[in-house]
Amino acid sequence: MASILTRPLGGDWAEPDEVGYGREAELQQILADHPRLIPGVGDQAVACREMQSGAGPADLIVVDQEGGLTLVECKLASNRQVRREIVGQMFDYASAFWQMSLREFEQRWLARTGRTLAESVRLGQS
Repeated sequence: MASILTRPLGGDWAEPDEVGYGREAELQQILADHPRLIPGVGDQAVACREMQSGAGPADLIVVDQEGGLTLVECKLASNRQVRREIVGQMFDYASAFWQMSLREFEQRWLARTGRTLAESVRLGQS
């Protein structure tokens, strides 16, 4: 049995069609525009694409209303990087953000989004 089922209004329950992405950037943009699609991320979370961690740019960093951070690395199925390499990359990014001051984090957020983190969160609530 499928773990996800969808149903159009008045229609029958069915497994969703699989959708592939030609480029990682397409998936990044969808998740940046709709971070609530990421498991464990709330409705009012805001996202920033390609934010520099100091260890490299994180594909997506999401901040929720309580200040919790979620890091997302988008990889296509065709990407030949081994899983171990990707997990290591995420640990490098997470470590860099963990050691970063709030001021530096906010400056990097502003540089990437054109908005302060406070503005982004406030706009995410509307």
